Amino acid sequence: MVVASLLELTNALTLTYLASEYILKDQLNFERQESGIVTRRSVYVVAAWLLVNVTYFVVRLVSQWGLLGLHLPAWVLYILVPTLFFSLAWWDVRRIKPETTFPSFFRQTTLSTLESLIILPLVSIAVAIAFLLLVAVCDVLHVPTTWLNSPIYYGVLYGPFSAIYFLTKRRCVKKKAAILPM
Repeated sequence: MVVASLLELTNALTLTYLASEYILKDQLNFERQESGIVTRRSVYVVAAWLLVNVTYFVVRLVSQWGLLGLHLPAWVLYILVPTLFFSLAWWDVRRIKPETTFPSFFRQTTLSTLESLIILPLVSIAVAIAFLLLVAVCDVLHVPTTWLNSPIYYGVLYGPFSAIYFLTKRRCVKKKAAILPM
């Protein structure tokens, strides 16, 4: 359904943003409060993320009753997912480093995409082996493996875009990183 697909995408974007903020917290060069104190912005982001998840749960529950039956076509997702991840990365980098120009950001994103093309096949093999071992454990314990569908789906659809987002943000916010010249 359209609403669930958009909320799923919003959930993936929010998780990517939160994870990148947490992982790169030492490299970010904008003013933060003392470590250990939660900033107001992070509280808003977490509250929005929780609201999205609760809304998504309610929408999924309502859709099981047959009230909402519209599905978002796959071609729309193929356009919407990269566009929104790219837009969020642009906004996030500009928030941290306002002097970043679009051409330099685009070059950094291109470099991050090329870097992810090298890294992601190796990561995919490692993740596949981990899931293979997990499925084997589930089979031994006679536990159904259907609960693995969601992590696999999210990892396949949103994982590469999250990786490019993270690599771009890391590359752009490094304190000593030079933005490639025009």
